[in-house]
Amino acid sequence: MSMDFSEIKQKNTKLRPYQVEMKQNVFKEWQNGNKSVMMQMPTGTGKTMLFASIIKDLWDNSYDKRNMKRFLVLVHRKELVEQIQETLYKKYALAHGTIQSGKRDDDLFHIQVAMVRTLAKEKRLNKWKDNEFDFIICDEAHHFLADSYQTIRKAFPDAYLLGVTATPYRLNRQPFTDTFNILVRSKPISKFIKEGYLSEYEYYSIAPTSKLQLEIDNLKVENTGDYSEKAMSNTLDNKQHNKHFCKEFNEIG
Repeated sequence: MSMDFSEIKQKNTKLRPYQVEMKQNVFKEWQNGNKSVMMQMPTGTGKTMLFASIIKDLWDNSYDKRNMKRFLVLVHRKELVEQIQETLYKKYALAHGTIQSGKRDDDLFHIQVAMVRTLAKEKRLNKWKDNEFDFIICDEAHHFLADSYQTIRKAFPDAYLLGVTATPYRLNRQPFTDTFNILVRSKPISKFIKEGYLSEYEYYSIAPTSKLQLEIDNLKVENTGDYSEKAMSNTLDNKQHNKHFCKEFNEIG
């Protein structure tokens, strides 16, 4: 599948200037032949709104040309499914289906929001392989190297891919270059703060030489590139540490 992204009419009335710029950069990279793009934007700058706008532009373009495209949005948490559903429907009036455990699939919708663990299961994925998704958009794309994501990607190898994340790196330092052709980066957080899009902040941390930091440094890292939730819970979520954290927060007001 080949598309001329330079001809796509963009509707940017709901977007901030930097979101418009990022969208144009994504279309530019797809136009240049980079079919797999990772887009980095800080938390709080509206990644969901931006990729929903990208879907809207592509949807309208394919609808006008009577060449309907199919879209797959991948997420790894139920809360993200609900957030994306609300943005697609309430902000852009885009009807869509959901691929989620305990819910019935409806392949009549050209836009599907899927839980990765659900869709990656062989039986579920086999039902969708004939749908030929034209675009795959992955939220929290720093997870994309995990086996479940790669299984889905291999099922739709010809689709344009957009991965969005605030943190384009993994704790195990495994590179993304085998999956994504190029990284589109936003301006730094300091500029978002200066321009009033993000708030000033203070952060508090344990000492880098503390015993707790040593325990954190030795936590198990899963093949997703993140810490094991069980290991984090066992190490950090206990009465001793919680009591200490509460004491420290109380002391600083």
